[in-house]
Amino acid sequence: MNLGVHLCSRPDRVAVVTGAGGGIGRSISATLIQAGWHVVLTGRNILRLREVAEAHSSTDTTVIAADLRDNEQLRALSVEVERRFCCLKLLVNNAGHADFGSLDELTCERIDELFAVNSTAAIKLAALFLPQLRRAAPADIVNIGSEQGTSARPGRVGYGTSKSALHFATQALAAECAPYGVRVNAIVPGAVRTPMLAEVMDGRPLPVTPLGHTVEPTEVAQWVKLLTESRSITAAAIMIDGGMSVT
Repeated sequence: MNLGVHLCSRPDRVAVVTGAGGGIGRSISATLIQAGWHVVLTGRNILRLREVAEAHSSTDTTVIAADLRDNEQLRALSVEVERRFCCLKLLVNNAGHADFGSLDELTCERIDELFAVNSTAAIKLAALFLPQLRRAAPADIVNIGSEQGTSARPGRVGYGTSKSALHFATQALAAECAPYGVRVNAIVPGAVRTPMLAEVMDGRPLPVTPLGHTVEPTEVAQWVKLLTESRSITAAAIMIDGGMSVT
């Protein structure tokens, strides 16, 4: 007899990782899989997502391609996750778009894309997945921000502002979601050694932090895992920038 109780089917711990085909996304996915999570890999590039999936057991991952700039694809992603798993324990808003330029260089379209990928997609996904997260509570949303969204410098008006918006959204979402048992936190890395950073640097040396090294994707991934294991951390912004934000 159906009493209206929506029971979750296995696997018990399901995570959605956006931008899972990129450097940080791959590392987050691998770390979660090693910790026993089933990871839904999503992003625009289906070939990269399949590469990530092929590095793991077929029972550990699900690939669902989605363009986070497209509202219908965002809705379809949430519907498909619910159809397959019923509940969602972790949403990692990792997808990012890097585009730097001064105000006279940025076009309206470039600004729109920065905000669509770096901030508004995270808010939309939080809204779409909240019923599933509540069902699985305690649950987590982890947003991957950027040190460049913490201070104003030339060339950051687009990218930096879009990431700063994500940092504010993290706190606002945390306030709204706390009564439902859903924690919302941000990880705020500096320059992370990824293919995207190498592309941005265009052959120039990678940035070195005051501690003398470049941040590795595994450092971000480990904090995602740690936040899922914490009972009382919410509305936090975890800086992983080697001191770049204070220099």
